[in-house]
Amino acid sequence: MAFRVGKQEVVRCIVDVPLEGEHGEALCVAYKTTTFWVGAGAYLRDDGYVARPRAESTKYYPLTADQIALYQSEETLPTPLPAYRLPTADYVWGYSLWWLLAVSVAWALIGRAIRERRRAKCAASAEGPVDVGPPELRTDLDRWVADQVAPRLGARERILHQAYATDRDMSSAGVLGAIAAKAYYAVLTDQRLFLLHARVGAFGPLRECIAVDEIPRGEVAAVSVEDDVVAVLLASGEERSLHVKTTKALSNQMRFLHHAPRILSGEGAPVQRASQPLMRASR
Repeated sequence: MAFRVGKQEVVRCIVDVPLEGEHGEALCVAYKTTTFWVGAGAYLRDDGYVARPRAESTKYYPLTADQIALYQSEETLPTPLPAYRLPTADYVWGYSLWWLLAVSVAWALIGRAIRERRRAKCAASAEGPVDVGPPELRTDLDRWVADQVAPRLGARERILHQAYATDRDMSSAGVLGAIAAKAYYAVLTDQRLFLLHARVGAFGPLRECIAVDEIPRGEVAAVSVEDDVVAVLLASGEERSLHVKTTKALSNQMRFLHHAPRILSGEGAPVQRASQPLMRASR
């Protein structure tokens, strides 16, 4: 649907009649509609009967009640005039602005309900015991993520939680934001937070690891959670934002969102001494 502002008139023939226009063109009895556009259709008006050149869809001659009565008396217009009905599509497009607004409001309400439910779950999780893993490996992608980190683990290091995340909210990122967005497979162990870099897939998480950040737990200065965003502040002052959404491709998204921040904040799992120093963007 193109963005429009102004009005659009449509004239549709109903039946041919033995009348001629000002230039001798053959006419038909038609009906005219006017759609008023403000980006989308705001209002549809039925303008009633007109006369239209049969070969020209944009030109018409108004028909007043007196003219209709005169032409009917001369039998150049049918009596009664043929009935017509506006197509359903005219109503859909003619009031599309209001459909879009209604959908937007409904979407906002659904989103609000989802956020409120997520907050309630987070609050309930915050009051309960900390889940220290390990993650469930139900899907192929679950297992693939665990396999990528396994060779990097220390002798007694174990995985607590893992999830897929992006560095921004993809639902509101826009085209340029989507192009610039980064994806991560975040894997939390009892020693480190691994961030496996990947591109953002158009149809879901991509099974790729472009680079790896290995962040010792001791380098995490603070962690905060708001809705589905985990903000990790490092001792260097750098902040990592992890937007964690539910996806059928991975099984541990909500467990990570609810419990990984608590563990990074010092709850639940004791911090083990890392066997390796901090490494960033290893390939």
